[in-house]
Order: sequence, then structure tokens, then C-alpha cells
Amino acid sequence: MQAGLVRLWWVNIYPFFYWFRLPLAASSLFLALCIFTGVQLGWFRAPFSSLSPLAAVPSSSSVVIEIRDWENSQNRLQAAQYADALKAIGASEHWVDELALWQKELARLKRDKHPFAKKQIFTAVQLNGAQSLSYLHIAAQFPKELRPTQLAAQLKVPITDKHSYRGSQIYQLELPDGERFSLCQYRSLLLFSRESALVEAALEQLGSIRSSLSWEQDFLALQDNRSDSDLSFYINFQNLPLLANLLSGQSLPFVEGLANDFSWQGFDCRFQEQHLVGSGQLYLAQKDDYWSYLLNAPSNENSQIAAYLPEQLAFALTVNISAFGDYYRQQKELDPDFSRYILPYLGRELAFFMQEPAQEEDLQPAYAVALALQNPLEAKEKLKKLEGEKGLLDSMQYQGAEIRRLAKNGLLSPLFGGEFAPLQTPYYLIADNYLILANSRRQLERWWEQYQNKKMLVHNPVFKGQVEQMKNRSTLYFLINTPNAALLFKKFLRKDWRDAFDQRFLAFRSLYPMGLQLTAHKGHFLSTFSAATQALQEQAGAELLWRAALDSSLLMPPSLLQNPKTGSYFIAAQDKAKRLYLFNNAGELLWKKALGEQLLGPPQLVDYYSNGNYQLAANTKSKIYIWEEDGELLKDIPLVIRALNAVMSVDYGRGLRFFVSAADKNIYGFDKFGKPLEGWNPNSKMGALRFPLRYLEKGEKDYILGMSGSGQLYFMKRNGDRRMPTKSFKGYYLDNFYLDLEQERIVAGATNGQIEVCNLQGKKFGIPPPEKNMKGVQFAYADLLGDLRPDFMRLMGQKLYIHYYDTAQSLQAAPVYEYEAPQTDIFPIRLLAQEKALLGSYSATKGQIYLIDAAGKLQKGFPLAADGPFVVADLFDDNNNVLLCSQGKELKAYKLR
Repeated sequence: MQAGLVRLWWVNIYPFFYWFRLPLAASSLFLALCIFTGVQLGWFRAPFSSLSPLAAVPSSSSVVIEIRDWENSQNRLQAAQYADALKAIGASEHWVDELALWQKELARLKRDKHPFAKKQIFTAVQLNGAQSLSYLHIAAQFPKELRPTQLAAQLKVPITDKHSYRGSQIYQLELPDGERFSLCQYRSLLLFSRESALVEAALEQLGSIRSSLSWEQDFLALQDNRSDSDLSFYINFQNLPLLANLLSGQSLPFVEGLANDFSWQGFDCRFQEQHLVGSGQLYLAQKDDYWSYLLNAPSNENSQIAAYLPEQLAFALTVNISAFGDYYRQQKELDPDFSRYILPYLGRELAFFMQEPAQEEDLQPAYAVALALQNPLEAKEKLKKLEGEKGLLDSMQYQGAEIRRLAKNGLLSPLFGGEFAPLQTPYYLIADNYLILANSRRQLERWWEQYQNKKMLVHNPVFKGQVEQMKNRSTLYFLINTPNAALLFKKFLRKDWRDAFDQRFLAFRSLYPMGLQLTAHKGHFLSTFSAATQALQEQAGAELLWRAALDSSLLMPPSLLQNPKTGSYFIAAQDKAKRLYLFNNAGELLWKKALGEQLLGPPQLVDYYSNGNYQLAANTKSKIYIWEEDGELLKDIPLVIRALNAVMSVDYGRGLRFFVSAADKNIYGFDKFGKPLEGWNPNSKMGALRFPLRYLEKGEKDYILGMSGSGQLYFMKRNGDRRMPTKSFKGYYLDNFYLDLEQERIVAGATNGQIEVCNLQGKKFGIPPPEKNMKGVQFAYADLLGDLRPDFMRLMGQKLYIHYYDTAQSLQAAPVYEYEAPQTDIFPIRLLAQEKALLGSYSATKGQIYLIDAAGKLQKGFPLAADGPFVVADLFDDNNNVLLCSQGKELKAYKLR
């Protein structure tokens, strides 16, 4: 046998190769060249080469996510304190949930580790129409023995569909929870998605080599330069406008500009316990003069801009403008005002930032700019010359600072690329070597207060890492202070997504501050992203947002009015000179009226015309007033008999009605024109009332409720007849009463500590005072602890007594809490994202307000100086609690952290 093989080689094969060696060599070389050329040009793949997951990812993908070890990455993410904050981003949550669902199912296999463990997984994020995102997952080196059919058998899940596409079988598996996924194994790759069309698109992609990411040069550069990470994240700027349109439902010009300027951005992310850190590169898609200038600008070492950015900002963008003068002078069109009045003293950096608060409809008033100066004296001289040429709109002194207003729009537009003009007739002041400009005088005054009180980023340890990054050769630095940026996010978010955003933002806002640094490097930008997680709790303190001047101190606490149609807030207040003020939520005075009499209760919004537009109503002892929103008096209804308390306004389907208790112990009712109502002209069945009337509808019945100071509780119909017999409460004088709609009962507290409870069927019970001989007791009713039912709170001097229902529905006494000083009044306070209420109080002897939890823990930032009780609300619809109070001749707003 061996001899036969030797003879075959020397007699038949060797002579053939010898005589035809040159043609065979030439043919082999030509074939190798063809294969090499075909591979390089993307005609086909190299024979026997390994198949990269990128070959299945279309270059049109909006976002690409790469995980090199899914099991390890997931474990590290779950251990991070910001895991829930990241999942609050809907797209992130869906992606995590899809892979976690598979991990859960594959972990049931009889293996030490499921097939995804230690495997590389790519996810291509695709736009699914104009409403949602879909995910195509590609797992590399998937075990051949676990083909979709074998995988379904081992998982014991049914295959609900099977079809062939481009020679490959696609199977649809239904997991135990009803979720369906389409799967296909292509060589060593497993393709799976909820959308069968995406699996088909991946197979199509595998047959169209040149359209895959493996041929995107900028993307490959990101891959070549990647570092060790838990996750890599790539953004396709070409698809950014489509992605932005999905989120906002509108075209965003600045996003379209980024799409034209850049190609791919990559981040290699590392999940640290308290910090999320990412690094990568950003490449230009085309040559742009402005970005090219930034790429070649000299490094700006040791930036000082953080010393001029307030810690309560929403966002800030800092830019290195070291070589801006050279770039600007080369432009074809020059702005003569900028050239004459700004350029000569221009420093090395600027920051564009947004302070808070701001109106959602218009963020412009909150915009401000900090500009470094080479020569402050020259700047002051040049700006005054500009004022002489263009006009000076305003000038004032504020706490030692000179604030002036320019009659000039778009003065700094060249610094932002020529198209963006954030400042319109701005106010400005000069602080050290920086020029600070803002669109709002109030914002500039607030900036000056914060600057004087060292409330800048550089002084706050929370921003230490971001400040260091700003100093470290930043070409651009973008900072987001998440808790203050809700209005910024919502401004660009689709309206139908805003309710969901409000809920998710409560978790996401704990991820702050977030910073993105771009540093010019060899024709592209090195990028670094960082975010920290902070404990956003009610103990985080109170920060002054704004203050509004009053002509005199207030007669009663400020009251909040929320327009049901728009959701916007107004603030009403009356001072001791009997002037009524109406402010917007930013503290800007809308109008002021001299009434000559004290209001008997807080103003209320009414729909006078029953058309969804709201007016303001309030009463003094002699008149009921209705004002339009702009302050114009719409109607006044004279009261012949002196009113005892605030008017009740109600509309039960027949137009607006007014009811008021009078000093002659009768109740009077009027329609919106002031005409007396039948049954209430007057109604003498109730007597003099200490508290305003209350209206309640329950089922087919309605109730008009009245409470006298001596404890008589009246139940009336709208026609003036009795709904049920009068109930008498114990206690020689009532302090307060609450209408509990959830429990369908009325709860009242007397000044001797007695509490009386009565339901709508007339059944009642009492809770005796916690001590004997109690006097001057203040009463409040809210859910502070225990089960979900409200608790009973009684205050006498400095001692606070709380009784609550436990989970066994038994009434329990909490430990007695003692304030540091006697309290004049107590009232429940509800904060966002907290199941339980807190307890607010006011001490007249101290001139301070307090806020405690059920355990008696005083919240950080309290006590605060104030002249009376306070209110708290989400004043700016940005998921933050804002406290309103008055002190002296000022109305103040604090953000509770």
C-alpha cells in the first residue's frame, strides 16, 4: 500500500506539478489576490474566518450597546446605587428587562452557567416607526448544541411559529410569562428579538457585508481604542434627529446640526458603586470651521469658571475660547458691535448656563452667561460706550453690585457659532474678572446673592469631581444638575410622555451631577462622562430660590392657587395695609390691589363663565370680589350683613354659587350675579359658623357642611333643607375641623384636647384628651405613621401628641415630642415621592417655622425664619418641593432638597 502511494506521487503527481509549476503558481497567486481584494472590498467574507457580531448590526442603527461579559456586567450594575435611577430611563429599562428575562430562563438549564455567561452580546437599537424603540440582540460564540429547537426543548417552552428567511430558520419561542421572541442561529451567532422583522433584517445584513458596522471607519476607530469596561455604548449621530423626534415629537435644529457635524460617539462605561464613569472618542463627520477651531484651540489650563457658576443651576456648558479672536477675524461676516465692544477684552473661557426657576413654556428668562475678561476696566468702558450707542434700558444698585441692562440682542452670538442667541437685552454686572449676563434681573440678583454667600460650584463638595474635570484641559464641558433640570427635559419631551416622566424622574433625579467633558486630541475629541448618585431625601436642606418685595408685612400666610386647566401656580397674599398681591410661580408680581379691608380667607380660583377659564374670588366682611386673571375687577357682590368667615364657592351644574356665614347667625347664598338663592335668603337653620362652609358630593347625595365654634355640625342639602339632624361635638371650643373624603367622615379637634369624629351617616365617636386640664390645644389631621389612615395630632405649647392606627386597626399613642419653643400652629405638609406626610409648625415667639417627621426628626435646613405658617408644592412642575413663606416685607420661596 505504501509503495503504491509512493509510486503514485513520483510517477503521476510530481511530474504534473513540475512541468506546470509556473501556471499553477500564477493561478494560485491570482486566486489569493482575488480573495484578498474581494474581502477588502466587501464582496464576500474570508473563508473560515470567525464571524463578528458587528456583521449583523446595520450601520443605520441609532444606538449600539456592547457587553463583553453579560453576567458580570449585570451583577456590577445591580450592586451600583444608581441601578434604579438608570432603569427610570424607559429605553434603558426595556433593554435591561429583555436580557434579564433571558438570563432568568437560561439559568434554569442544567449547567454551571447559562450560555450567555462570559459571552459578548451586542444590542442594536432600532427605531420602530415614530413611537418606540426595538432591540436586536446578537450573542457571539453561542453553543452549537443549543440551536433554537434544542433550546426550546431544554427550557420546555413552545415554538409558536417557524419560517425560513434567506436560507435560515427563524423560530418564535413563547416564554412562561407570555413574552415571545424570534430566534435564529447563524453560524456562531444567536440573533434574537421581540420583533421578527429585526431578525430578518440581521440576516439581510449578514448577506450585505459593506452596510454593516464592520465597514464604518469611525466606528472601527472607536472599537480599536476602547478600554476595559462593563459596557460600551455607541451613538450614531446620523440618526440622532430621528431619535430626538421620537422623544420630543418635534424637529430640533440644534440636534440636526450635531447630526451634520459628527458621526459616532462611543463610551466605555464602568459601573462603580456610587459613580458611573465612561470614556471614549467623538469624531467629526465633516469639516466645520467652528468645530475645527475648537479642535485646534490652545489648551486652557486651570479654568476658574466653576467659581462663577451657581450650585443651584440646571445645566452649564463651558467652552474654551482661548483662540477665538484669531478664528473670528477670519470669518467673512463680522458683527461690528461684537468686534468693537466684546472682542477687545475677551478672556479664555465662557459658560452658558440656566438657573432655576423657569417657566416650562419659556426657559429663556433663566439663561445666563459668564464670560472671562482680560481687562475688567476696559470691559466696563466698552460696555458703557455700547449703552451710549444702542441705549441703556435700566440701571440699579443691588447689595453693592451695579446692574445695568443693554438694549441689544444677540450680542454674544458669534461665541456660540453665530446662530444661537441665548441673550435678549440682557442685564449684566462685572464680578472680579468675569462678566455675568442674564435675561432676567431677578436671576442676576439671585446669582449675585449666591456669589456673595459662596454658593458656587467650587464651594460645594458634591461637584468636586466635575470642577476638577473643568480645570483639566476641557475644550467643552457640559454639566447637568439633574434635580433642577426637570423643566429642561420636559421642554423637549413629547406631551403624552410627560406624566410618565414625572413618575420616573423621582428616581432618576438621584443621579447627579452628570458631566460630559470633550478634550481636543489629534483631530477628534476625547470624551469623558461621569455621574454620581446622591441621597435625595427630605433631610437635604432648604435653598432660597427667590424673594419678592411687599409694601408691608403679611396679614395671613401666602396661599397657592393652581389653575386646573394649565396646572400652573399663582401665589396670593394680603399685607397689613390691606393690599392684595398676585405673583406667578417665579415670584414676579402680576398685579396689586388696595382693598381697604382684610380678606376673611385665602383667595380661590373659580370658573365664572363655566368655560374652563378661571378667575380669582375672595371676600372681606362686606363684599365678595371676583377678578380676572389680569387683575381687572369682574364682579363684586355687596354683603348687607357682616360676613364671619371665608365664602364657599361651588358649581353643582347650575352655574357658580356663593355661600357665606353672616354675623346675624344666618347663611346667605348668591348666584354669580349676586342674586339671592332660594332657600338661602337667608337660611336660619344653621346659626353662626366659626369655619367656612364645605361642599361634598357622595353618590347621589350632596352635603353642605357647617361647623360652629361650640361644636354644632350641620348637614344641609343644596336647597337649604337639613340632610340629617345636627350633631353636637364635645369640647368647649373647636380649634379646627377636617373633611376626610377617603374615610367619609368629619374630624374636629377642640382647644381642650378632645377629638370628635362623625361619619356621613351621623355615627360619631370621641377621643379624649391625652392629659387632664389641657388648654389652647392646636389640632391637625394627616397620615404621618401607622397604616394609611390619617393620624390625630394635638399640640399644647411645646408638646406634640400623636395617636395613629396600627396595622391591626388599633389606636396607638406615639411618644410625646417636645419642640424647642412653644408652637403657635401646626399643619400637615405633603412632599413629593413620600408616602407619609410631615408636620409643619410656626412659632410666633421665635419667629421661625419647623418641619418634622413622625419620629420628631427636624428636617435639615429648619427652623427657618418666617412670620407665619408656610405651604409646600411642586411649584414649577419639576418634581421638586418648594416652600413659600413670608418674612418682614418679603415673600420667599425655598427649594427643599
